[in-house]
Amino acid sequence: MQTNKLKSLADISAVNFDYLPVGTRIIFIQGEVADTGNAQSVFTGSNDIGIITSIFLGQEHCYAVDFSLDVSVFLSPAELADCSRYQICPVAISKQREPLEPENNAMALQPKSESEGTAMTEAEYLGTEPDSEVRREYIDGRAYAMAGATRNHISISANILRKFGNHLEGTPCEAVQSDLKVKVAQNYLYPDIVVDCNNTNNDGLANAPLMIVEVLSTSTRKRDLTTKLLQYINLPSLQEYVLIEQDIVRIQVLRKKNNWKYEEYSLGDLITFEAIDLTLNVEDIYDRVNNNEVNEYRKAKLVQEPLVS
Repeated sequence: MQTNKLKSLADISAVNFDYLPVGTRIIFIQGEVADTGNAQSVFTGSNDIGIITSIFLGQEHCYAVDFSLDVSVFLSPAELADCSRYQICPVAISKQREPLEPENNAMALQPKSESEGTAMTEAEYLGTEPDSEVRREYIDGRAYAMAGATRNHISISANILRKFGNHLEGTPCEAVQSDLKVKVAQNYLYPDIVVDCNNTNNDGLANAPLMIVEVLSTSTRKRDLTTKLLQYINLPSLQEYVLIEQDIVRIQVLRKKNNWKYEEYSLGDLITFEAIDLTLNVEDIYDRVNNNEVNEYRKAKLVQEPLVS
């Protein structure tokens, strides 16, 4: 069968098909036979676009790719690597908005390149981390130093920590900010917020986190949505993974009970963090945050509010 092969992604060799994030767009160059929600087979059509909505790990590692009209198809990393059939659209995480401005002092892993981390053994990392002047995450045999945070990052983290902490007071669970490591296999990560209900250890490790929150920045977004995502969702205890943008208003919540499909929230929405039974207004999470979207929302609210005599 002759194929109509389109030009593949220019840097296709750089794509790791085992770590494609939820929200990645896939172009089906030749079309695909797929199943609808009522088990009817349909042809998607040439150059139709689908979106990865779920990741299934284990021996049958594959991605669920959804189209409009309740059409889904399941594809393995090896299948997606066939550039004669599929084209991967990079940096396509949920709804794209205007490009984010570069951050000068984000809560970033330094250096930004995966290859620039410091190679060391797990034992070397654990032996040197307590005396390190900067916190470092340890991923796949390399240590990555973490820099300071922007004011927006600090405000969002503080808002979440305060709301979660007040809600969890008197319960076995505790919300901890950025100083508690999460161990996944031989990797050690510092989430921005961890909800831990098994805080009997005094070794600075959360072995069974219930919920993890990351505030995204330009330089950490790829790792938070790929490497860390796949690490975290393999934790048996984890129920929710929350991703919060700081330069625009966008919160994504991935829940275990929904096969880690993302749900997106913006200003005016209420979010229920089901793992701890807490409902918050998105506006409260962005309290004291200074970005264009938040500022415009506040101005519009002031205009709509009636004057108090």
